[in-house]
Amino acid sequence: MSDPSPLSIFGLEGKSAIVTSAGSGIGKATTTLFTQVGARVLFVDVDEGAVREAAETCHSPYAVCDISDETQVTATFDKAQALFGGLHVLANVAAYRRKADTMTMPALEWDIMHAVTTRGTFLMMREAIKIMRVQGSGGSIVNVSSVSADHPAIFNNTHYDSAKACVDAMTRAAAVEFAEHKIRVNSIQPGGTASGGAQRMGSEIQMRGPMTVPGRIPLNRISDPIEHARAILFLASDAASYITTNAPPTARPCSSSSAIRVARPATSPCLIMPIRCSRNSGSGASRSWRSAHSRRSLCERSRRGTTCPSMSRPTPTTAWRAR
Repeated sequence: MSDPSPLSIFGLEGKSAIVTSAGSGIGKATTTLFTQVGARVLFVDVDEGAVREAAETCHSPYAVCDISDETQVTATFDKAQALFGGLHVLANVAAYRRKADTMTMPALEWDIMHAVTTRGTFLMMREAIKIMRVQGSGGSIVNVSSVSADHPAIFNNTHYDSAKACVDAMTRAAAVEFAEHKIRVNSIQPGGTASGGAQRMGSEIQMRGPMTVPGRIPLNRISDPIEHARAILFLASDAASYITTNAPPTARPCSSSSAIRVARPATSPCLIMPIRCSRNSGSGASRSWRSAHSRRSLCERSRRGTTCPSMSRPTPTTAWRAR
């Protein structure tokens, strides 16, 4: 007999989740979508008025939390445990979004950016992993990064770009370290999004940089928060049960507004070194790849003496990137 609900695997029926930045933008779209597909969700935001309104609309609990504060983060997870008795999903959406000129930015502005975006993401991940390890059934963590982590899109964004690069690095590290506990960790990389925060930034400072070049975005529009929420839902759901750690954005290099950074299969036997080739690469590119691979193989064999069992090739030490 066929499954009467073949799409149910894309939902979160019976699962519990925490979503940060739940009062607006991508976070609000994600919490709303999660509740619509059956999840019990704790709405989390630093803005009490916004998170209360969003949570009440969905008849869900909420918590006010500055994710850069370890004590507040711990209390938030204690509340989730008391409400749900466990945790299956964490969506790390919150970030500090203010733009600042690289040459005049106070060091304090840099510190605030990394306190929220980098340390906050780490603290939320760590508490979620503690619960997921103990309960034994694993879980899914989805971090919201940015195309700016790999591909600078807007000027006056150095502190933000570097913080989002840290988010991606933490995602990769946690995905590898905690896979044995059945905990999957992925990230998405939104580009320009029609959120309230983006509109406020646009009114505060003139937007300049690659993303503002006419024709840069193939679909000729910026994204809507719900479009990223759907990607988060997929990675959080059992439909992505064989996927952990992140891989390349789908729309680069022709767009600074890539849809998502799609995750890669959990059991890929080895990581592939990046080799850049021209569009019309032909056999020359193949020779270039073989030559580079031979050099790497010789270096790795002499240094480590290890090989990838499925390919009989040395296991590289750097993460895969496709250009």
